[in-house]
Amino acid sequence: MIDMTLKFKEFKNLVYECLECDYTHIRNLITEEYFRLNIGDYSLIRSDNYLAFVPYTKQVVPLICTHYDTIVKDYNLKIVEKNNILSNKNDNILGADDRVGVAIALALSKKIPLIYLFTDLEEVGGIGAKDFCFNNEYLFYRINSYIGLDRCGNKDVAIYEYYSDELNRMFMKHKYEVVTGTYTDVSVIASYIPKPTTNISVGFNNEHTNKESLDIQAAYHTYEILCKELPNLINKQFRDMKCITYMYRSNIDLYEEIL
Repeated sequence: MIDMTLKFKEFKNLVYECLECDYTHIRNLITEEYFRLNIGDYSLIRSDNYLAFVPYTKQVVPLICTHYDTIVKDYNLKIVEKNNILSNKNDNILGADDRVGVAIALALSKKIPLIYLFTDLEEVGGIGAKDFCFNNEYLFYRINSYIGLDRCGNKDVAIYEYYSDELNRMFMKHKYEVVTGTYTDVSVIASYIPKPTTNISVGFNNEHTNKESLDIQAAYHTYEILCKELPNLINKQFRDMKCITYMYRSNIDLYEEIL
């Protein structure tokens, strides 16, 4: 098998591309990356509020989720790099939340055939994620877990209402620590159809401020770990899904009875 893992320089170039796209052109970049994939590997689902790469294989796989909207109001971007830390020289938000997640997902799609969801309007209520749920219910029978690439720092495994210790241990053995998350697209999706959910640190810090930065080496480290671990989740059945609040336990039981 040909190793499609991106080298650090190639990965960094892709991150720069994602950061430098304005709101209009980021969708074009994602679509262009889709057409660079091997013909026959994926179908492309387009919507005004999301894009999704769906493998033609019928295997049960994780859904990898990231969002391409940012809270940047203008794209007066001048990236400064020092010791592998990126920032915006122009006293403005860098936009690494969550363009670095987009870059990691695009890089992974070249190597591992999973479902990759790129959403819009996460920052204003997870609208793209909700739109995806409403219009693609048939896909959820092919999904065994939700993995977000939208967490600050470099060592967090953020959990939400529905989680799996087995899934979390995949990252804990790489020295990641489990923390409680508040909100992101995967938590929105799990509220519709419960499955084990986690959100992984991708290297940005001080998001939503003009001091936002990105540790590009930390982002690449996350990418390398995902390259190693995600193939182990293909056709994986999680039998240990738990719920943080008892209130939702009956919903899990009901969902399992329906299936």
